[in-house]
Order: sequence, then C-alpha cells, then structure tokens
Amino acid sequence: MVDRLIVGLGNIGREYEDTWHNLGFYMLDAVATQAGVSLSQIKFQAFFAHYKQDGRTVYLMKPTTYMNNSGVAVQEACAYFKLKPEQLLVIYDDFELPFGDLRYRDKGGAGTHNGMKSIVRALKSENFPRLRVGAGPIPDYMSIVDFVLSKIPPAKRQQLPELAERIKTFIAKADSGNAAKAVGDLHAHNLTTLKKLAQREAYSAKRELK
Repeated sequence: MVDRLIVGLGNIGREYEDTWHNLGFYMLDAVATQAGVSLSQIKFQAFFAHYKQDGRTVYLMKPTTYMNNSGVAVQEACAYFKLKPEQLLVIYDDFELPFGDLRYRDKGGAGTHNGMKSIVRALKSENFPRLRVGAGPIPDYMSIVDFVLSKIPPAKRQQLPELAERIKTFIAKADSGNAAKAVGDLHAHNLTTLKKLAQREAYSAKRELK
C-alpha cells in the first residue's frame, strides 16, 4: 500500500483558535488523537507526526506558514518523502458548503480558498484529493475575510466532534480498500443530502395519496 500525507489547513496563533478558517487544523488534531500520535514535532515548516497502518506510513501535518503559504510546507514534505499529489488528502474549510456538510473530491480547482491556491501553485497540480468541511453560509452583514477569521459560535463548536468522527470513519474506510463506498457513506450523512431524501419521500407519499 502507498504512503499518504494528510494535511489540515489553518493559521497558527491563539488569535486564530476556534475560527472557521482553522477547521482543517481541528479535524487533523482529531485524526492524530485517534491514531495515538501528537502533532508536537516541527518539521517541514509544520506541526508533524506519523504512524503506521496496514503496511503504509501515514504522515500528518499542520503547516505553520499561515494559510496563504500552505503550499510551501506541503511541497517540502512531498519532495522529501517522494509523494505524488494523488497521495495527499487536504482537509480545509469551505464557506460555500453549509455547516454540517463534508465533501470529498479526488481532484479539482482551488476555488476561492487561498490555502488551496497555494498548494496548487506549489505542486503545479490540481490532481490531489481534498475534503471540504462546510462552514457556510456567510451572514449578509459580513465580508468573506471577516467571516473566516471569526470565532465559530459555541452551539456549532459543540457539533465539531461529530463531524470529526465522520472524517475519521471516512479515512478508515477509504484506507481499508473501498474508497467508493467510503465516499458514498460520507456524503449520505450530509444535511443537504438528508434534506433532499426527506423531500423525495414527502413527494412520493403525496403521489401515493392521490
């Protein structure tokens, strides 16, 4: 099995703790805790750890470069371990997804996310897996910058452990060899997916009554 590098995006510093832009950091900390490792080592301009799983090495990192230069740390680690872009998994916040939704893609553009733009530039590739953590919608009275750097409300912070569990389950299933099922199961629990299913069921029930 091939090795993997899982990257959580965010900004270092107490002023950025519990902000929307640090959702990637939060989720990676949860992955590290489950694996029984601590992201305490500084390596490749990042908080770094690694563990063995089913014959492969899984590397974990939280870049200390600040969000807009995340690609510097990622490229350095990939070059050292001779990892291809396809061996990455980048976890980051996305205000274009509603809070509670998780979306996986194995490649694609960076969108509006500056951390992802930096990684695409550094790797000269968009062909790497990513897991978007819903942070939206942005309130009408806030700018994008003000929103992503604002604190996550306490009620929503209480839901983060549940989202982290879904991510940990997804990674475990994907690594077990059935990536397609892992992705399907991940998306099936999204609030938007459940809402669509409820609407379909309600529509079907109405038709049966006619």
